[in-house]
Amino acid sequence: MSDYIFYLVLVLSVVLQNMLIHLFQRYQLFQPIYTLSPDSHQQKKWVPSFGGLGIITAIVIGVMAYGKPSPTIAWCMISTLVFALIGVADDFKSLTKKVNKGLSVTEKLVLQGVVSAALVLTLHLFITPLHSIWQGVFYVIIFVGATNATNLTDGLDGLLSTLTIISLLGMAIFLEQAHVLPFYWPLIKVTIAALLGFLVVNWSPAKIFMGDTGSLALGALMTSIAMTTNVMMVMWVGAIYIIEALSVIIQVTWYKKTSKRVFLMSPLHHHFELLGLTEVQIVSLFAAIQALVIGVVLCLQ
Repeated sequence: MSDYIFYLVLVLSVVLQNMLIHLFQRYQLFQPIYTLSPDSHQQKKWVPSFGGLGIITAIVIGVMAYGKPSPTIAWCMISTLVFALIGVADDFKSLTKKVNKGLSVTEKLVLQGVVSAALVLTLHLFITPLHSIWQGVFYVIIFVGATNATNLTDGLDGLLSTLTIISLLGMAIFLEQAHVLPFYWPLIKVTIAALLGFLVVNWSPAKIFMGDTGSLALGALMTSIAMTTNVMMVMWVGAIYIIEALSVIIQVTWYKKTSKRVFLMSPLHHHFELLGLTEVQIVSLFAAIQALVIGVVLCLQ
């Protein structure tokens, strides 16, 4: 039956994305493109966002099709949904205000911090006790950092969805080595199915974007799985997300200090765009690096 659920979620994801595309195009609901992004991105101003709604809906239906989830999987799903709601608020504000940025940086960080603290507290109370308050603080930082990193990575057609599939497969191999994969496999499998369905309409040239709704949720999903198994796993299965986030930090810090740029543009995928690589080439390059890092770490374990 489980194989049928995978294909069900895959088909459902494609159907939901096409419904969203039709709905947003019919009512001319488009999120403005960031004005400082490469010129080629301005051609995407008629591409709807909110594809994350379809991804999350397909994941939830797929997980529920396996039956009542365990407390741990339920916590992972709640983490995903709560961060998806932050993304919805951000995307909705962008849509209604006709601006690229919805929530301010401060608003988003405060929301993420409060939500992360609440999630870490419930993790401690109901799933697995933490050893100290400092571990809890560390987990909050990981939640906020990882979700922002996936959010920053979502800047090219098919980039984040492709990388997330690779990250989840890397997690699956690690969890198999730890003899706990059957416990997490339904969640991982339906997420991969939902992302494959999304890629049908998100691969270059994209017909829909996932928006913050999807990018924040996917970061939370991977982070929550890592926190209930091995929190450091999120560091190496998400190597590209970390590199993308660091590129922004380095660029902003160095520019404020010297008024000069380290990269042609950040996040890093825009730097490669301005060097002349196509979106497909960048996605392929980043996917290969992500897979290589995961492969090396797994071989060294």
